[in-house]
Amino acid sequence: MAANIAKLPDLPGSRRAMKPPKEKKMQKWEYNLLVQSPNTECARCEEALNGLGRDGWELVTFYVNGAGDNVFVLKKPKEQ
Repeated sequence: MAANIAKLPDLPGSRRAMKPPKEKKMQKWEYNLLVQSPNTECARCEEALNGLGRDGWELVTFYVNGAGDNVFVLKKPKEQ
């Protein structure tokens, strides 16, 4: 008589269930600063930001520097 042996499932943490971790590549970024004087019209600033957005740039943060200029920090994925 043949034995009826069922395959047991791999339990979490068992040697058979553990697979070597996949190497995850870190995303690399390019950064860009757009500096606008406080006298720049909003429409010109918006136009510049929209143009950069079409080119793949994403706004990360905005601040006013010591000279009173508006500084926009943008990033986009670096081509690998």
